[in-house]
Amino acid sequence: MTAVKCFYCDSPDATMHEIEWLFGIKHCPEHKASAVRDCRAHLHEEKQVDMRDAMSHPILGKFLQSIAEVEFPVLRSSGELQPGWSVRKSAYGRDYLFIAYHNGEWVLPVRHAATDVQKHTPITNFKMTGVYDSLKHTLPLSLIDEVLYCLINGIYAKEHDEVELIKSLGGQDTVPELVNVVSIPGLGRFLVMPPKVEAEQAEDPTS
Repeated sequence: MTAVKCFYCDSPDATMHEIEWLFGIKHCPEHKASAVRDCRAHLHEEKQVDMRDAMSHPILGKFLQSIAEVEFPVLRSSGELQPGWSVRKSAYGRDYLFIAYHNGEWVLPVRHAATDVQKHTPITNFKMTGVYDSLKHTLPLSLIDEVLYCLINGIYAKEHDEVELIKSLGGQDTVPELVNVVSIPGLGRFLVMPPKVEAEQAEDPTS
């Protein structure tokens, strides 16, 4: 894994801004804002929204709060509308959950309490009659379209545009490209040893 130092200035006084467990950017106090910005720019490219950020967003937060304490049906792959689902509150005891763009749709993490089955359901499905009937007392129908509009436009678009501008100007205030380091969501960042290079190249048979 990478050394415990700031990715921006190599200061040893570093902590990590995590996107998920052991996956994020190490930063010193001076570069905390840069780490938050760059993590959000990464999520924008991956078409993901951290549920913690969603909860503090004026539109996404209103949507999540309106369905947070109620159960609703979810459309299963069999075509059945199964009751007893709710929004997931955590992932394996940690607050790493995401609204994500998957197979052409924005999806929300949900859980079936009776069976502990966890999956993602398309946000557009909340507009289905059989689903919306259980939410209409707390969820304005127009709010679902507002949520989708925000997600399509990107709640991290500002951070992503800022990072792209810095790159285009050749700025240094970006996450360095680390040679032979790969990022693995859920596991962290690891050094990959280069393949062994032979001391002598094989003779070219065409020469």
